[in-house]
Amino acid sequence: MIRLNCEITIGNYRFTYVNRATINKSYDTFTDTATIVMPNKFKDTNDNMLEIFNEGDAVEIKLGYYPDLITRFKGYLTKKVPGSPAIFQCEDEAWKLKKKGLINYSELGISLNDLIKANYSGTYEVEDVELGDWQIQKGATLIDVFEELKSKYGLFSYFEDEILKIKFKTSIINEITKKLDFQYNIIDGENLQYIKANEIDVVSYGVSKQDDGTLIEAFAYYDENNAAKVQTTNPGGTLNKLDIPGQSQSNLNKLALRRLPNLYYTGTIGSITIFGKPLFNIGDRAELTDNKYTERNGIFTVKSIIDDFGINGYRQILELDQELT
Repeated sequence: MIRLNCEITIGNYRFTYVNRATINKSYDTFTDTATIVMPNKFKDTNDNMLEIFNEGDAVEIKLGYYPDLITRFKGYLTKKVPGSPAIFQCEDEAWKLKKKGLINYSELGISLNDLIKANYSGTYEVEDVELGDWQIQKGATLIDVFEELKSKYGLFSYFEDEILKIKFKTSIINEITKKLDFQYNIIDGENLQYIKANEIDVVSYGVSKQDDGTLIEAFAYYDENNAAKVQTTNPGGTLNKLDIPGQSQSNLNKLALRRLPNLYYTGTIGSITIFGKPLFNIGDRAELTDNKYTERNGIFTVKSIIDDFGINGYRQILELDQELT
């Protein structure tokens, strides 16, 4: 018989029971969160919860089916709601950054590594990207910087194993593929939908002003064979503009190409619900098979995961992103 198994640590206290634990993880949102709902018996023996647990206490959530226990969340207690049931709200390493003050930074001709090294003291892994000139506006925080990197360059910032990672979507996708079958281990796939990109092609358009005032341009697009191309003349289509001063032509070409997958997509999107096995992580590939509706077959990137564990069982809600060819 399959048995649920959990181990939850908050500060100096460890629990092997929970009413419900919900974990939200995504590379599209900087902060991963968790909510822990304790059973009533916890309240009966812990009336002094407000005293024994404090904001900032380290939190670790391990989940699985007996005898397995896999760490699914590490972070910090951010809010406690006493009562029956008692509720703990948590955030990952992003919470620490939100507590830091404002920064002031301005440099010419820098790389992404230069930017993060100068403004972040923890362990990090970032793409090899030349950003050109960069100025952090007065009153901004690192969170604001990450939002600008996402909107301008298509770079996603997130924590994985307490390491800050800033990656293009194509770099987040890993080689781990796990098979799922609508007639076997997919509980619910009704939220999936097939979408078709606009009939007018989207072009990733990069423009960079040089020191002498001249402009250089890069146009990245998909050709008739669905191959990514980049050139210095407009191929026609809807331009999605990226304006970055101080770039060389080769760097601008690379940035325009790397943004392209974020702008153009045809295929199945949405979410599916599965059991606690197979266990997925962000960036894994989900290979879907449906004997009844074959248009849903394919291999997709897992964009976000909700772990929902508790007295009603263990479920994973996987949000799918682009289909991989």
